[in-house]
Amino acid sequence: MLLAAPQRYVAAVGASYTAWYDFKMTSPGIEEANLPQLHMMSQRISKVISREAHELSDDFSKIFVGGFSQGSVMALYAGLGQSKEIGGVCALSGYLHGSIDPVPAGLDKIRVLVYHGQGDRRINYVMAAKSYERIKAAVKNVEVISEPDMEHEISGHEVPIIRAFFAKCMP
Repeated sequence: MLLAAPQRYVAAVGASYTAWYDFKMTSPGIEEANLPQLHMMSQRISKVISREAHELSDDFSKIFVGGFSQGSVMALYAGLGQSKEIGGVCALSGYLHGSIDPVPAGLDKIRVLVYHGQGDRRINYVMAAKSYERIKAAVKNVEVISEPDMEHEISGHEVPIIRAFFAKCMP
């Protein structure tokens, strides 16, 4: 499931654009998220997940969320924070927000694919990698891939990896 973020004012850029939550940059590549907006958007996503699962006879394992950048942050935040374990999360060039600490234990069915460029100056890779370690400590099926020199983008290398992830998860 790939949802669209609303239009909102974002302090870091001083303008309105499509964004899940407002944020400001505390240093290059390190953002400080507006936690009430982050939580509110996570609740919105959770409602959609529940509605979609209901259409699938309440089979949450058939639900996958994913995103790029802020969408990735939201996919990890909402996907790992569900009361019922969903099928998986595909997170591209994002991070797991620190407000989910610790990551809920016992996530043994959900599958997580994380792909991030080591040259990302928008969302610092080193900072993001620390959040991936928190995911790996709590989630059994995690694949973290970093691409050297890749900036804040989706590369041609990751598209076949994403396809393979979904093919493996949804035979």
